[in-house]
Amino acid sequence: MPYIVIGDTKGEIGALLYNPNVTYFKDDLKDTSNWAISGSYQITDSGLRLFGNSFAISRDNILDGKDNFVVIIPEEVNVVDNFTALAFTDEAGNPTVELRWNKDTYALEVYIQGSKVWGWSTDPALWEWPVTVHKVGNMLMVFDMRSVDLPSGIPIKRLMFGTSGGDVTFGSVGVYESAGNGTMHIRPIWTDRGVLNINGYFYFAATKVYSPYYSAISIRKPFILRTTDMVNFEQHKHIWPSYPESSTTMYAYNDGQHTHVWLLVEAGTGEFCIMKLDPDFNVVDVNRNITTNGLPEGTLLQSIYFINVRDKWWAVGSLSDGSIALFDTDGPWSPSLTYVRILTKLDSPLPVTAHSVRDALNEYILLLSPSKWIVFDINLENVVSSSSIPTYTPVLDIDLEALFMKDKFFYSSHGSLRWW
Repeated sequence: MPYIVIGDTKGEIGALLYNPNVTYFKDDLKDTSNWAISGSYQITDSGLRLFGNSFAISRDNILDGKDNFVVIIPEEVNVVDNFTALAFTDEAGNPTVELRWNKDTYALEVYIQGSKVWGWSTDPALWEWPVTVHKVGNMLMVFDMRSVDLPSGIPIKRLMFGTSGGDVTFGSVGVYESAGNGTMHIRPIWTDRGVLNINGYFYFAATKVYSPYYSAISIRKPFILRTTDMVNFEQHKHIWPSYPESSTTMYAYNDGQHTHVWLLVEAGTGEFCIMKLDPDFNVVDVNRNITTNGLPEGTLLQSIYFINVRDKWWAVGSLSDGSIALFDTDGPWSPSLTYVRILTKLDSPLPVTAHSVRDALNEYILLLSPSKWIVFDINLENVVSSSSIPTYTPVLDIDLEALFMKDKFFYSSHGSLRWW
């Protein structure tokens, strides 16, 4: 019987709000060369201090043509009065998107083309965090608090901030490739030799999550992480598919020439697609013509993983009724899955991962779900399983997604990694 031991946290992945490898614009605001400034101002050790009726607008169109970015700027409110915390303008400097603090309502308010669309009460004198605004396609996300739909084609060219009676110091401003506010579903990029290893880096496909606190909307996009030690991860490449739906990384595989990433597309119908990436992880092709043949009536496929047993590929999928099903397939690059049989059933529909593992004598297939592990022999017959993970173990609140590298397993959930 296989012997499985639950271990300790190996590494933590932070929120990763932006990609430091892709910086569109950065300025410490210690001089005025990049800005057209009107009104009263001072250059201080902390940045640019504006007071009275004063505004600073970027001289160049630093936001032009960028669909996915985040602006981060620390602000110190010296005198609480009306001010513009951040604004996007057209090429002439006319505001199209504004984040204003209003002393009459004592609230931070969002304006789109001059119309107020949202606001919430806050005391800027107590702000301890930088102003953070994401733009992801036509979705604006403010302070990770609220998502706002932007009109199609709205001109967003330049940055602006200023005061209308207030006294505010604006610190170093940065515009970066947007990276969301959370990380989940970290999947290895497999080769026949284990996890894809290029120049000493191990590569993983992951899901980047944008989910404002007060909004029902959640945007999920794929991206590539890399690491040398399974403890410290860095963002290597973000992937922006041309279709607008949210997508969750299901599986990633490298066939020696291309990396194929399976995605679950959140269209409400359990749709999958495969992205083909070149050696530098740029999208080459997207195949949305995925077929699942012979699914049990009334069920949808909700997650997918692939295993190779005796040089034969199989897919293991979680169905909407909680069943874990086995599928015949030509491999992770194939767009066709054919239902074979039910392997087991969970109490609720939960994602699973499947892995080929060995002990001293035999090879097994290990299935992991957030609440259970199940071991099958090489003929995919059940050997042993856990009844459920006890409440006192350190893995109670995480989704078990095993990441196999050499002789160890790594599983992840929402940015944390554990090994056993």
